[in-house]
Amino acid sequence: MLNAGRRIHFAEGSAALTPEAEAILIRQAAWLNIYPQWLAKVQGHADDPGGEAANKRLSEQRAKAVFDKLVALGVDPQRLWFKGYGIERPETDCDPQDCARLSRQVTVNLRNEFDDSAPQFKRFGR
Repeated sequence: MLNAGRRIHFAEGSAALTPEAEAILIRQAAWLNIYPQWLAKVQGHADDPGGEAANKRLSEQRAKAVFDKLVALGVDPQRLWFKGYGIERPETDCDPQDCARLSRQVTVNLRNEFDDSAPQFKRFGR
């Protein structure tokens, strides 16, 4: 699995894309449109505050916001799928004061086949 570029970060408790996030997604969509052989798994994450269930929903909303933006930028939705991980995979390679902020993110990971084993697996048209 390869990461498709910079991570998309979010404000606490928000799934709204920032102007910086939109600029990153424009570059990622351009790359994905040049290389249609790649599929992309959009993975949403959250930090601790808010509880497990709420953070699972928020991380999925973040992943869906990125998915929707990539589709709006011309990426074929059949090449994308998304999953919200909540607080299951926190950012740990960071200064403790920064870890919560860095955990509020979405990553776009490149794959050469679909991984539909995840319980929250969501793919356009399914």
